[in-house]
Amino acid sequence: MLTHKEKKRMKQIKRLLLIIILIPVVHVSAWADLPSKEQYSDHETKGPWVDVKAFPSLAAAVGSNTTENKEILITEKLPVNASLTIPNNRTLRFTRGGKLIVASGKTLTIDCPVIADLKQQIFDGQGAIKFGWNSDQRVSICWKGATSEINNNAPFIQWALDQMSAIQGTVIIPFGSYKYTTPLKILSNTIIEGQGRKFSCTLHPIDCPAVIMDGSSVDGGWIFRIKIKNLTIFGDGTSDVHGDKLVSLHNAYNIEMEDVWIYNQKTSIGLSIEDCNDIVLSNLVVYGQDTGSSRKGVFLKNSTVKMISPDVENIYTGIYSAGGGTVDIISPYMERCIVGYRHAVTTGTTRIYGGLISSINGYCIDVQGDHLYVYGTDLAPYQGANPGGLGINSSTGEGYANVFFHDIPKVAQKDFFDRTTNWLNLHVTGTVPVPDYNKGTIDFSKELKNHTAVDAIEFNDVEYANCELRIYGPLNKSNYISKVYTFAVTEGSFSTVKERVEVNSGDIAVLTVIIKQINASRCKVIVKADVTGSLKRDTINLNLQLNYQAKTSNRSKLLLL
Repeated sequence: MLTHKEKKRMKQIKRLLLIIILIPVVHVSAWADLPSKEQYSDHETKGPWVDVKAFPSLAAAVGSNTTENKEILITEKLPVNASLTIPNNRTLRFTRGGKLIVASGKTLTIDCPVIADLKQQIFDGQGAIKFGWNSDQRVSICWKGATSEINNNAPFIQWALDQMSAIQGTVIIPFGSYKYTTPLKILSNTIIEGQGRKFSCTLHPIDCPAVIMDGSSVDGGWIFRIKIKNLTIFGDGTSDVHGDKLVSLHNAYNIEMEDVWIYNQKTSIGLSIEDCNDIVLSNLVVYGQDTGSSRKGVFLKNSTVKMISPDVENIYTGIYSAGGGTVDIISPYMERCIVGYRHAVTTGTTRIYGGLISSINGYCIDVQGDHLYVYGTDLAPYQGANPGGLGINSSTGEGYANVFFHDIPKVAQKDFFDRTTNWLNLHVTGTVPVPDYNKGTIDFSKELKNHTAVDAIEFNDVEYANCELRIYGPLNKSNYISKVYTFAVTEGSFSTVKERVEVNSGDIAVLTVIIKQINASRCKVIVKADVTGSLKRDTINLNLQLNYQAKTSNRSKLLLL
């Protein structure tokens, strides 16, 4: 009869024996999906792998019915001395050290999936390697020889770009920095994707443009359907011989760039987009090397572009629009630029929504043309060692059509406007909400000479109209005026309204607003200015905006005298 202590010991021995028996079973189960040594050498195996070494050549392995629907293992260097096509019912699997060397004048066509480390070179030789439509339509630039250890990776990267353009595939840029000395040309139907942590996959051009997407030299004159994602383009920065543009798009449409960082720009233009349509830039970062006056982060001309959360920093002009298209800039972030956004548009439209545009000793927005709409954007002129940063500037001295600044958070900030800014049709406040019945806005800006009335505005047929007159603009570089008068056009009489505006001690500007009733449905608004103290000068440049709503059946006729 076993004692209690002996029974307990016997149970422990049984458990130990059971564990010893099960260890090999668990070990085999864990590794059952990997090729065994026998599978490497036995091409008759019913497993998923067949070692090519079991055949006299790759062609023999591909031609054998024993390799159908199986992976052909390539574990060492293997010559391809005759042109060959790998059909889509095979798969090529490369282990470390596996490589196909294609002889000169021969072509290896791969119409099947390829499994290999993205950073491994698996193709070599002087012959051609082509991917067919039945492949998995993705290729790594390293498969042909690209590596972070050499300076001219252009032939290997261009090979991958050309292969995937032909079959609408994806070019993989593995983690690392890849230098090259001739620009890369991207054609239609190509996806380029960095495989690594954000901004860890880098194209590094040396003394040459980085990327050219130009449809003007191809059949049909356009390139299209290109997507670039999760990629850094690093300007060399050692010399200024990159050419005019680091990245350029011309005669292209349906192009997407997402999480692309153009860094250390030393070219005149970081990203140039001309004569393009349907361009979408999401989370684009352009970071310049310096703020030389010729530097532009993004240059736009004759193009339809949507920019979502762009980040442009440390460059003279962040975004430069030369017009001719439609540009939407949504939630921008611009910092350490001399000019955040320059609007040199005669045709086309630019709309900016929200975000922040700051400048150092320059202008957040420089207006040089028509059709600009800014909604709720925080403009932050920063004055560094050399004060002079301003919010809005108008440098050409001309009048503009359809230039609106709506709900600008810092519109009344000191030193926000340049004294030389021309305010003709430069609308800084936007229209006030009015009911859906007859309404309108008229804007006019004139030089108010001391003791002289501005040209009057007269409007007719606005019986029983409620009106709001806004007067705004710089008195000088340090003082800004913004006043609102409300009145109604009725059958009653009008009295003169005088507004006394004291800017600084001893500096007084007196604005006289005269609202003159002509008859029951017609009136004039006249503004006069008297300036004393150090503010006194010949003229004051002010902008006037009149908003009205009228309870009439037809829209009011507006007449600026």
